[in-house]
Amino acid sequence: MTRTRTALLGRGLSSTIEYMIDLRDPDRAYVELRYRLVLADESHIYRVGLVSTGCAFGGVRWWFLCPLIRDGVPCRRRVRTLYLRGRYYGCRACHRLTYASTQNNDRRVSAYRKAGGNSETYAETARRGSLTEVSFSLKLLEWEIRRLNRLEKRLDAG
Repeated sequence: MTRTRTALLGRGLSSTIEYMIDLRDPDRAYVELRYRLVLADESHIYRVGLVSTGCAFGGVRWWFLCPLIRDGVPCRRRVRTLYLRGRYYGCRACHRLTYASTQNNDRRVSAYRKAGGNSETYAETARRGSLTEVSFSLKLLEWEIRRLNRLEKRLDAG
C-alpha cells in the first residue's frame, strides 16, 4: 500500500512524503519513506522496520523501529511516532526532544524551593555563573511567575 501526504510550508513551498508499507512477512515488516526536503533540495529514500506486539483483548499493535544511529549504535527503539528533525526521521531520544511540560517543570527548581531558596538569591549566583545556572535561574523565575499568577487567580475568584 502506497500513500502520499503533502504539507504546505509557506512562501508558496510545499513538501511531500510518500510511504509504502509492507506487512507481508510480519518478521520483516517495514515502511519505506520517500520524501524531499524542499529548502535543502535533498531527497531521501529509506526503510524503517516495523514490529508488532499482541494486545490484551486480541489483535496487534504496530511499532516503528527507530532507524537512526546514535553514538555509533543503531537505536532500534520501539516507538509509536517518528519525528523529522534535520534530515531524517527518528525517535524522541535520538533527536533529544523533550515534552513542553518537562521544559516548564524542573526537579532542580522544586528541590531548590523546598530547601528554602528563592529566585532573588539564586539570581545573584547566576549572574556570575555558567549557562546552566542561567538556564536554571530562568526556570526558577518562570516557576515564581506561574505561582504568582495562580495566587492572583485565587484572590480574584475569592
